[in-house]
Amino acid sequence: MKTIYYLFLIFTFSLFACGSIKEKSGKSPLTISPVHPELFVNQKTDPYTIRVKYTLNIPAGFLSAKDRLVYVPRMIAPGHEYALKPLVVSGSKFRKKHRKLGENSLPSVNISEGRKFQWIERNMQIEIDEVVPFQLWMTQAKLLGTAIVETRHTVKTFTQTVANGIVYIPLGPGPVRVKYVEKEIPVSQEMIFYFRYPVNVSFLYPDLSDNLEQLNKLGDLLLQIKHSPSQTLDRIVITGMSSPDGSLAYNERLSMKRANNFLQYLENTSGPFNIRIEVRTEPQDWQGFLKLVEKSDIPDKKAVLSILNSDRTAQQKNKALQQLPHYKYLLEHIYPQLQQTSCSVYYTTTMIKTIPVPE
Repeated sequence: MKTIYYLFLIFTFSLFACGSIKEKSGKSPLTISPVHPELFVNQKTDPYTIRVKYTLNIPAGFLSAKDRLVYVPRMIAPGHEYALKPLVVSGSKFRKKHRKLGENSLPSVNISEGRKFQWIERNMQIEIDEVVPFQLWMTQAKLLGTAIVETRHTVKTFTQTVANGIVYIPLGPGPVRVKYVEKEIPVSQEMIFYFRYPVNVSFLYPDLSDNLEQLNKLGDLLLQIKHSPSQTLDRIVITGMSSPDGSLAYNERLSMKRANNFLQYLENTSGPFNIRIEVRTEPQDWQGFLKLVEKSDIPDKKAVLSILNSDRTAQQKNKALQQLPHYKYLLEHIYPQLQQTSCSVYYTTTMIKTIPVPE
């Protein structure tokens, strides 16, 4: 019986002596380049940042097919630690069941979020390039690289100093401690609606083109602003327009009638209004004419654009356009799109935004 007892003691002692479930540490065989990377605080970003960039060199034969390397760069200062994204290099035959103590060596590190690589059994160079948000305690920090090598029976931990400090020369007052508060921010907004008219007609035809859709959208917006506690109607601008053909005096009268008739329609359907409503005219909408031609595939497009972009008077431009062989195309396809009235609604929406303020 004593013989069996002594054999059991010898077997147990040999397990611990061989290090079957043992954590070891020592000098790291890994190297980095550059040997001493310099870390600077970038004060042009908001918030300030530090770029950590260097290359980890893993020599051939460092791992076997059943091993795994977990490499974690960390910024360390008294009472503070910031872990960068870990690197995980696994042999082709490594299995999770082989792991013994590795993931307990750095409990603050989430290995599952690490960058993962397959060990290729020869020299490997892995670039580390990460931007870290700067905190004031980091001016006293060192950058350390901790390597944890897991084999079937042991866990070896190596720690090396990557950088002895961080260069920070304040350009001004520097970053301040802030808190985030909710604040009401007024935001000015604008919506524009367009309504088409037949040639020489000043009254609105709801069934023409997409007028009915535009009227519904305009009515919905005005109703929404009226009943919303966070929105305020500021002003409305109605602009009567006409195409460049015809005399300026006639187009002026037509544009004014369109604007006034639309104002009357708006007051009857959505009024009364306690804000300022402006009435404007654009009797010869040359700018709108130019935009339509630029987007179209009309015949003589180059000639039309040349006339519109010239320094000629409105009368001279009209005369030159009438001499074009495809002037009828303009009358039938472009000018009708310029017979319109626009209604611009200006309003303010109060939004709740979270903003940083100094503590």
